[in-house]
Amino acid sequence: MNYRINGFVPLPNKAIRLVLQGVGNRFDYFYDYLWQPQEPRQTRLVLIGLELEQVRIESLVLGEEVNATIQ
Repeated sequence: MNYRINGFVPLPNKAIRLVLQGVGNRFDYFYDYLWQPQEPRQTRLVLIGLELEQVRIESLVLGEEVNATIQ
């Protein structure tokens, strides 16, 4: 499956956004900038690809199958 993912994620006890970028099996993440007071602290991801499995992706993002911690 070939795809691209970009977005950001709020982490507990962190005032800085975590940016996530990936292409295929290559991923990178880094801290971006401080969340702005008016900015909602919510995960926002964009996936681009062919034949993506929506139910599986939603399950992974919601943590029903994976419990990953990034510090």
